[in-house]
Amino acid sequence: MNRTLMEEGELGKVDIQQDIMDFYIQHDMPIDCLWLIVVRPNWRIYLQFAEFNLEKPNDCHSNFVQVFSGKTDMASIEKEFCGSIADTVLSKSNKMYVRFFSESKGSKTLFLANFTAYRDLGSDGPL
Repeated sequence: MNRTLMEEGELGKVDIQQDIMDFYIQHDMPIDCLWLIVVRPNWRIYLQFAEFNLEKPNDCHSNFVQVFSGKTDMASIEKEFCGSIADTVLSKSNKMYVRFFSESKGSKTLFLANFTAYRDLGSDGPL
């Protein structure tokens, strides 16, 4: 799900259509979703979770939210959250990926995050 050149917005499990959720649950398949947030060059992204409650707090391998800066490889993970607490995340660039993974048993998971673009005052780029 793409959030390109938006200065603010929200993302979360509510973005996943119910029929897609039902299909994965019915077929006992994991849900794996990826959001891309891109803001203007030389700007950064402030991501704050308004709601966060993953169904299996002690099993972070089967129910988690990951935040990446720039790329989606394991070396680029900024934060990984599971359970019921998620911190604020500041991006290192103008691009951020948010990944939600849940086994079908974690279908009662709830998360909603707000994002805001802000200008990186340390950069020499245009406003």
